[in-house]
Amino acid sequence: MTIINSMDVPTYMIMLLVIFGMDVYAFIKYRKVKAPWKVIVYGNPVLLIVLAINRVIEEYAPDTHLYNVSFAVTLTIGGVYLVISFIAGYINKKRS
Repeated sequence: MTIINSMDVPTYMIMLLVIFGMDVYAFIKYRKVKAPWKVIVYGNPVLLIVLAINRVIEEYAPDTHLYNVSFAVTLTIGGVYLVISFIAGYINKKRS
């Protein structure tokens, strides 16, 4: 069992809100910078929202069709985010 799965829901949500706050700070601080890595920063809140919804559904409605759909959506969005991260890293490496 991982540390994330052993957290209760309020602690998990507070952790996600702190990360979300750091994303908002990054939006404000780097709003005029033009760089490929900003795509990752803009995609992170979407991933955090999906993770929060998935955790709530997992906690309060396990073994339902809604949970299965939520799990599939989370895996899909996580995979897309990972591919976008790799592409942004490749573009950054090519530019330097």
